[in-house]
Amino acid sequence: MKKFTICDLDGVNWDDHCNDSVNFDDLIKQGLIVVGDVVTVEGQADCPLPLRKNQFCISFSKDNELFVEEPFSLEECKSLFGTDFSY
Repeated sequence: MKKFTICDLDGVNWDDHCNDSVNFDDLIKQGLIVVGDVVTVEGQADCPLPLRKNQFCISFSKDNELFVEEPFSLEECKSLFGTDFSY
């Protein structure tokens, strides 16, 4: 488990991560996910979610208002955290 700071929200297609219980576009519009947030990233060995190769589990949490775990691809992580992202 490692902590990373979000540096860009524009490079991810958030619609790919929306479902009946989570709408990331709304969370971003409400300011619950912003550039500068520190999130927890877990690899396959640590994440409770099933992950494919080159996927990572990102846990977004903020002020007891939000807790979301979601798988993201390596490319999405590089977009969110910078091209030098490595886990």
